[in-house]
Amino acid sequence: MNPISPYWKDRKVVVTGAAGLVGSHLCDLLVEGGADVLAVDDLSKGVFERLAHLEGRLRFARADLCVPGAAEQLFQGQQVILHLASRAYGIAYSVGHHEEMLRFNVDLNRKVLAACAAARVERVLAVSSSCVYPDDAPCPTPELPVNTGEPEKANRGYGQAKRELEIEATRLARDTGIGVAIVRPCNAYSGRYKWEGEYSHVIPMLVKRVMEGEEPLVVWGTGRQRRNFLHAVDFSRCFLAVTEHHAKADPVNVGYEETVTMEELARAIGEAAGRKLTIRFDPSKPEGRLVKSADSTKLRRVTGGITPTIPLGEGIREMIEWYSRTFPAQA
Repeated sequence: MNPISPYWKDRKVVVTGAAGLVGSHLCDLLVEGGADVLAVDDLSKGVFERLAHLEGRLRFARADLCVPGAAEQLFQGQQVILHLASRAYGIAYSVGHHEEMLRFNVDLNRKVLAACAAARVERVLAVSSSCVYPDDAPCPTPELPVNTGEPEKANRGYGQAKRELEIEATRLARDTGIGVAIVRPCNAYSGRYKWEGEYSHVIPMLVKRVMEGEEPLVVWGTGRQRRNFLHAVDFSRCFLAVTEHHAKADPVNVGYEETVTMEELARAIGEAAGRKLTIRFDPSKPEGRLVKSADSTKLRRVTGGITPTIPLGEGIREMIEWYSRTFPAQA
C-alpha cells in the first residue's frame, strides 16, 4: 500500500460511511498512516466485514447520523471529518427514486455539516458527485459552477442533493473559518462491493452476468456510453490529498480523462473471464449521459500530480475474484 502524507499521523479523524466501498479503503490508508480513526456507519448499506481486518486499530460507531444530536456527539474532540455517507445506488434505482434520494441526502448532509460547525473541527471533506453536472456538460468535464444547468437527468435527485451539499459546505467555510475540501468523484469500484441485486452498479452487474454465462449478454443502453472508472483505493488517495492540500471550498474533480464504452467494458470482462460473448444492447433502458469523464487538471495541480495506481484491467480481475467469493455456488 502506498504511504500517505505525514499530515495524517496522530490526527483525530472521523470517516462517515466508513463501511462503504470507498470508506473502508479510506480507513485502511488512514490507519496505515497513523491516524486516530473513528469509523462511523449505520450499516444500512455498508458492510462491517469491510472493516473487520482493522479491529483494534480503529474505533467503530454504528450510528444513524440523521438522528438529531448523533453527529454532534460523535464529532466532539475530533479534528477532521471525512463525510462520505450518503444513500446511493445504481442507475436502475436512482432513475425512479429522485425525491427519496434528494430528501434523505439533504437531511443527512445538513445534520453532518451542522455538527461540524458545533464541534469546531479543523477540516471537513464534503464528498459531492459528478452527477452535479448537466447532461450537456463538455467532456472531459472541468469544475463547472455548481448551479450550471440541471443535474444529470438519470440521477437528478441525487445530483441535486450533492449540489446542495456543496452550497452548504461553502457556507460552512465562510461562516466558521473551518477548512472545507469538496470533491466530485466519478465511478468507483473495488472487490469489496456489496451486491445490490438489480440495483447494483455497472461493473459488478456485468461481471456477474458474464460469469454466469448470460447469452446473449444484455447491456443497457446503446453500449456506446463512455465512463471513467477509478478504483476505490485511488479514490481514497485523492480524497486525502485534496483534503490536505486544497481545503478552500473549491470543488475538485476526482476522476480522469480516459474512458471506456460499456461494450468495451463488457468485452474486457469477457476476455478476463475467458468467455466468448454475444452482446445485445437494450436502448429502452436508461444509460445516463453519453460520455462522463473528468478534466483532471485541477486534481493533478492541487495534489502534486497524483495519478491512478490500479489500472482497469487489474481491477476487472479483482472483480472476477469478487464474484467467486460472493457467489461461490455459481463460480
